[in-house]
Amino acid sequence: MEAIRDVLERWNAEIADALVRVDATLADASARGQAVIPHIVWDLTPLEQPWQAVEHQMHQYGEQIEAAWNRISDELAEFEGLPEGLMWREGWRRDWATSEIEIRYTRAHRLAVAAAADVMRHRALQADVR
Repeated sequence: MEAIRDVLERWNAEIADALVRVDATLADASARGQAVIPHIVWDLTPLEQPWQAVEHQMHQYGEQIEAAWNRISDELAEFEGLPEGLMWREGWRRDWATSEIEIRYTRAHRLAVAAAADVMRHRALQADVR
């Protein structure tokens, strides 16, 4: 059982590490987006282009989770007498982690676009007043 626990601890660390990298990437992208937003007039392209690269990076993080799960599941499959449902639960955690990456990306991206939309709306209202 100790060997199984070691494998699961490595799996936990893989997931945690990926999510830390996701959060750091999104924090950086959000900060860069905040610097661009004041310069947006009517076009979101200057904001959207960098987020396309971030989206690509999020897919890479998801692929890293998938690759880690493939290694971990292969290691677990070598053990005899695994607790019932262990592979299913850990596979579910893979699904959760990849979904969590998508959720975090979507949230950060939408917040950036919403902030830009607020600036654009404020500018439009100012233009209407003139």
